[in-house]
Amino acid sequence: MTRTYLTDIAGRDAESLRAHGTWVLLIAIAALPYLNALGNDLVYDDLALTAENTLVRSLDPIPIFLAPSLPEHDIEWYRPLTIYTFALNRAAHGLEPVGYHALNLLLHLANALLVFALARRLLDNFAGGLIAASLFAVHPIHVEAVVPASGRADLLATFFVLSAWLLSIRPVEKLSFDRTMVIGSLFFAALLSKESAIVAWPVILLTDFAQLQKKAKSESAFDLLKKRAFLHLALAGVVLSYFGLRYVATGGFLFAGEVAIRPIENPLSGVDLPARLATSIWVLLKYLSLLVVPLRLSADYSYNQIPIVGSAGDPRLLLATGVLLSVGAAAVLRRHHAPLVYFSLLFVVMWLPISNTIVIIGTIMAERLMYLPSAAFCFIVGALAASFWPSRPRFQVLAAAAIATLLAACLVRTILRNRDWRSQETLFAATVRTAPQSAKAHFNYGTELLELGQPSRAAAEFEAALSITDRYPEAHSALGTVFMDKNDLPRAEAEFRAALRDDPAMATAWANLGMTLFRTDRHEEARHAFRRAVELRPQLDLAWATLGALAEREGKLRAAIDYYWKAYDLNPNFEGLGTHLASLLKESGRDSEAQRLRRDHARRKSVPE
Repeated sequence: MTRTYLTDIAGRDAESLRAHGTWVLLIAIAALPYLNALGNDLVYDDLALTAENTLVRSLDPIPIFLAPSLPEHDIEWYRPLTIYTFALNRAAHGLEPVGYHALNLLLHLANALLVFALARRLLDNFAGGLIAASLFAVHPIHVEAVVPASGRADLLATFFVLSAWLLSIRPVEKLSFDRTMVIGSLFFAALLSKESAIVAWPVILLTDFAQLQKKAKSESAFDLLKKRAFLHLALAGVVLSYFGLRYVATGGFLFAGEVAIRPIENPLSGVDLPARLATSIWVLLKYLSLLVVPLRLSADYSYNQIPIVGSAGDPRLLLATGVLLSVGAAAVLRRHHAPLVYFSLLFVVMWLPISNTIVIIGTIMAERLMYLPSAAFCFIVGALAASFWPSRPRFQVLAAAAIATLLAACLVRTILRNRDWRSQETLFAATVRTAPQSAKAHFNYGTELLELGQPSRAAAEFEAALSITDRYPEAHSALGTVFMDKNDLPRAEAEFRAALRDDPAMATAWANLGMTLFRTDRHEEARHAFRRAVELRPQLDLAWATLGALAEREGKLRAAIDYYWKAYDLNPNFEGLGTHLASLLKESGRDSEAQRLRRDHARRKSVPE
């Protein structure tokens, strides 16, 4: 009896030691490929979320939870929990990038551990679970979610979805009230992190059915799911609460990123339903190919990197349909050996919110969107490994070596991919190489080259973007600024007018057109352009100042002073403006205002008093 008891304790201690060792191993595997990214800059969408977002400058949660998440941009995002983590980052260390990257990495480590815990429970196989979690930890497709700060939404949503999912399948029978409330809270937190986390509910429902059916094969689906009715009522309440809060904050219910998604961002926004569905099937195959062979990774797939599938006879649609049907048939044929049908259904459920089939989202394809669905893919790999694991020790060693080689290859590819995200320049240069047919990729690279003082190379990138689509107002306007700086005013004017043809509400194009007209002495046309610019965007100090100059040339000093005052209020450091305005005030007999302006100017240390 004593011997049996001691043997029992020894067995439990050995199991505990193995479990703790596995956690440590997984943390090391997940951290290692991302250590070289901790020193990367904040790039691309990171800047809009951190540096430019006024919401993150305070730790007061009320404005964050009761407003759209990017108030400075025409985007309908509502991700308050994600935004609040950026506020915490900014309060702790300002805009130092390492803190943002470190928190993202910690979330990825936690998600890798959750994938392992889920895989162990769903596969009921230690080796299969470890393989699934290890692949999730190092897969290169996750770089876009883990490395840039903007991937935080996917990391957070995945963390809460996986946590709620794990709690819901333990135990599989009726859940206690406390556990149900925790699951509901995690689901709510997931939705507040990113709207696509709504998949947690169907994922839990699908898992409930699979788990309960396994225990009671004679019961109907309705009888099985009645045992979990309270949980699903609670999840339904969470969804209603989320939409209510979202409506209060944004005035709408839409999941899509941009209020009016332009074809330049997502070509599927301008096509009919059959073409949208056909293209989505092709995009699904592209996602699967990147999961299987993650070599050609890109930060951009916008127009026209993925051309629309326009007909039922398109070879891409036929290929995608054939491959997907073959994969589905293989899963069904293997149903007695591994739960491949279940994991395949999980993958499809997780993919649907990002597929552009149910609702149009802000992009046709993005690797960061695969962060959660890739967990189901990793479960499939783990299930296959467990199913085909050899029984002979010699072959087990060979199988382990093959898997280790695969993981090592993924780890190296991830490390190399991290380098592309080191800075704006490296990212946009890499994106042009991997997405040469994306107009946006060329535009972004051209904008960065312009910032780096390389106007000729920038102009070549803008022209490359416009060769892909002439309907790109930002590219026309940017190219116009290059021509204006070169004093090629006719070509600059043509580009600004092309920008306004495509977007008549583009304030910067109106301002730049006004400056071009001003420099060619077409003052009345220039005045009209500047007035239109400040109507659209009153913050354009240069437009106000030039309107002042035009009024001053005509001897309208009162109007000139009013325009100059507006420019000065917007930008007190506008070169020479304060001094000139003070002189005009004195000339107009407004000495007290002139003295007040000089004192204010001196206080700001722009010019001597």
